[in-house]
Amino acid sequence: MFKEKRRFWFSIIVGLVLLIAAFLLLKEILNWWPNFKSNRSQVDVYFLDVGQGDATLFYTDSREVILVDGGPNLSVLYELGKALPFYERTIDLLILTHPDSDHINGLVEVVKRYKIKRVLFTGISDDLAAYKIWQEYIRLSGAEIVIAQAGQRFIYGGLNLAVLYPLEDLSNRTFVDTNESSLAIKFSFQTIDFLLTGDLPIEQELILVNSGNDLSAEVMKTGHHGSKTSTHQSFLDAVKPQYVVISAGKDNNYGHPHYIVLQRLLSRHINILRTDEMGTIRIVTNGQNIEIK
Repeated sequence: MFKEKRRFWFSIIVGLVLLIAAFLLLKEILNWWPNFKSNRSQVDVYFLDVGQGDATLFYTDSREVILVDGGPNLSVLYELGKALPFYERTIDLLILTHPDSDHINGLVEVVKRYKIKRVLFTGISDDLAAYKIWQEYIRLSGAEIVIAQAGQRFIYGGLNLAVLYPLEDLSNRTFVDTNESSLAIKFSFQTIDFLLTGDLPIEQELILVNSGNDLSAEVMKTGHHGSKTSTHQSFLDAVKPQYVVISAGKDNNYGHPHYIVLQRLLSRHINILRTDEMGTIRIVTNGQNIEIK
């Protein structure tokens, strides 16, 4: 008798759990279904909290997914799962700014778990194991591979991408400091611009300043996680950002962001957003205004 009652109540509890789970799943589907294929009137930009590293996600007005870098570990998968609708399993454009472990390690698993349509990177030569593995997975994935160079432009819905650096084809070249090969890309949605420069050092920032390109952007991510080797005063004056995002790990061993960089930003009354303090930072724009989430 006791065993029968226990089985009865166990069945009731399991049934209730399954019923609640089904209800929550149905609610999630109904929330997303009206907009499943329709375009949106905004672009969502997520500076993902991946610790001491970089990973930036653009979810466009046409529901296309652009991922720039993947951080140092698997935390990028967790953050992607939180940011994207459950049915989004395709990355339309995957960008690697440069092959350092804190930018590429997470991308190995991303390529294994998502369908990748197009890849943009410099194609430099480097012995980093994760970089070699990633390249092999990319090759096997069948994704379109594009070697980045200044002057290239890409359009995803209403979001326009302009490659600003490197100024020449770097494929198969080797670098003592791979930061010097970092991609710099400007993302524009109507009147709102975002500028990402990977870990680009000051010397290359000054080359950009003198390149004649329009560097102005409402939102800029600091180079090299706020290190003093990036974010030169002249570069800031050329970009004139309203907001600067610093992607760095909490209590990291590198002292990022450096106080000199913070001082430069504060002296220009620039709003500072830090992943080590705020976690993942979501910025939403309708092309005219910016909202911090």
